[in-house]
Amino acid sequence: MSSGEKREVEAWSKDYRSGHTIPEHNHARGQLLYAVSGVMRVRTRRGAWTVPPSRAIWIPPRVRHEVRMASAVAMRTLYVHPDAGFHFPSGCQLLEVSPLLRELILAGVRNASGRVGTDRLPKILALIEAEVSSAARIGLHVSLPEDLRLRPICETLLRKPSVRENLRGWTRKTSSSERTLLRLFQQETGVSYRHWRQQVVLSEAIALLDRKVPVKRVAKQLGYRSVSAFSLMFQQALGQRPGQFGRTSKSDPSQVMRISARKVR
Repeated sequence: MSSGEKREVEAWSKDYRSGHTIPEHNHARGQLLYAVSGVMRVRTRRGAWTVPPSRAIWIPPRVRHEVRMASAVAMRTLYVHPDAGFHFPSGCQLLEVSPLLRELILAGVRNASGRVGTDRLPKILALIEAEVSSAARIGLHVSLPEDLRLRPICETLLRKPSVRENLRGWTRKTSSSERTLLRLFQQETGVSYRHWRQQVVLSEAIALLDRKVPVKRVAKQLGYRSVSAFSLMFQQALGQRPGQFGRTSKSDPSQVMRISARKVR
């Protein structure tokens, strides 16, 4: 890192109410965005991520993004200038937050914001870089297509994840064949329609569970006929039961969710 650490690293610490939206914008610096509590939703032109306290998201410089608070959020952010000499991911990346990374982020915010001496900041940031480079990458995000036939489908599902329409049902609204939509989903998002829709459902479930909505009500709101079917889907995808989510994400940062590598077919 060069000698200009104070200029190259800035910090932001602020609490937001549920529903608050930071409109689309970008930064000259890369952003390591983390919430001590609460769930954020980050959206770019090509993707959407749900970020609970067990995760952080890296947003590279100049990437336009919007941040919406799915619940009351205590946000902590580090902005790192490209000239700082650190090597973070080249694209937006959701990361598991280990107990060590969590404490390093909080220490970095305290130092960069000037609440304590800044002589420790270069060492803290070097450790953050090492932790980020080894942190597990999380596959739970929603890729957004550019194709105008798919975009209305995806926007509808993002607004209302409980919609249970299959691709055959969407053909009447898009004037495209089921085969065409299947091909486009795989081509534009890299996953099947069924898998894409499950990612949307899981993201919404995480936000609802963080707000302490009972599992039974979450299952109903997301269009499941039974709690057991919803719980099975959640556990197979995230490695824990929905009833465990709120407890582990808040009380023990080491109990992070492991995303299954298996795709729904």
